[in-house]
Amino acid sequence: MRILKLFKKHILALFAAIVLIVISCNADLALPTYMSDIVDVGVQQGGIASPVPDTIRAESLDDLELFMSAKDAKAVEAVFSKADKNGIRTYMGTKEERADGGKIADIMSLPETVVLSLDQGIDADSMGDMMGSSSEKDDNAAQAMPNALRRPVVVVVPGGGYNHVSAREADPVALQFAAAGYHTAILTYGVGEGARHYQPLRQLNAAIGLLRSRAEAWNLLPEKIAVCGFSAGGHLALSGAVLDLPDGTPMHRPNAVLLAYPVITAGEYAHRGSFVQLAGSEDPAAQQPFTLEDKITPATPPVFVWHTMEDQTVPVENTLLLLTALRRAGVPCEAHLFEKGRHGTSISTAEVDAASAHRHHWVELALEWLGETFDFDLKDNLSPFHPADAGVSRSSPQQGAKDWF
Repeated sequence: MRILKLFKKHILALFAAIVLIVISCNADLALPTYMSDIVDVGVQQGGIASPVPDTIRAESLDDLELFMSAKDAKAVEAVFSKADKNGIRTYMGTKEERADGGKIADIMSLPETVVLSLDQGIDADSMGDMMGSSSEKDDNAAQAMPNALRRPVVVVVPGGGYNHVSAREADPVALQFAAAGYHTAILTYGVGEGARHYQPLRQLNAAIGLLRSRAEAWNLLPEKIAVCGFSAGGHLALSGAVLDLPDGTPMHRPNAVLLAYPVITAGEYAHRGSFVQLAGSEDPAAQQPFTLEDKITPATPPVFVWHTMEDQTVPVENTLLLLTALRRAGVPCEAHLFEKGRHGTSISTAEVDAASAHRHHWVELALEWLGETFDFDLKDNLSPFHPADAGVSRSSPQQGAKDWF
């Protein structure tokens, strides 16, 4: 009782001490969990607890959807609310869909890796490991084909006046370069309202950056990336080599540019529709930042270009203005002008509804030029087959059978 009397004047302090002891015990018990989160989320996952955020700005979600298929983008759109007055969209899906291995988490993981690596300067390979992407698959692929050749890449950029992306200038073109031993990719970019605010250029820049960041895993030669653009796609391809993004985003420049009947000038010989889509305005002053003939510098990569004299959609003067600028700047270039042919003849075969054996020669000429520019020839990179390499002896069928087993 005397002890209680002694503590009577210190009840508040005693209570506070008990509370502090309880808090200390809880903190000690929680410390392993916090440390685990620091390691798992903060270090291994780059601070990203889940690839599916509770809330996201509408423009940020639009950026992620650039790297999704139409089907995946539709699935993501379905689980986020419409943007509020502040442009914020809220996740409305289930916990299972956003959990590790869930449908939405799987869809959003790789696009977030790409956007973070390109916009924030984080190495894409490191981010891929953090987010559990395809690095393990890449390692398995390398083991399955240990002698895979590293090859240059050709990014095909179809035309369409920035209001559609032409299928005739996509797969048929990519197959020509693939047959010659190049890795190929086809860029599908924003058109119509999606062409505003330099969005197509952002997409091309991101694509080249992604290819370079994954060069080792995908057996690419990162300093041998060419863009091959047609019509308005030619404008975009050359823009990737000479234009800067207004917000100062670092540019991933191609190492060579191939152009077919390209849109170049916003002046007298302009394909006006392309520049209206880019600028979102019919005001020539608003379109002027997108003209290219005055953007050529000695730093512009080598250019191959061809055009037809009969082109009434994008007049040949576009190419002539480009050639003048390239020559003035001392940029290596090669040009071919064909007498016959309307606009948009692609590879000039029956498949694209513009058959011309003569005009189709541009493909062979382009391959020769690119091979010389990149010092690459598929035949020079192939080793002759030796039976011994496959474990087969030259001595006798019996010995060969023994080696096989």
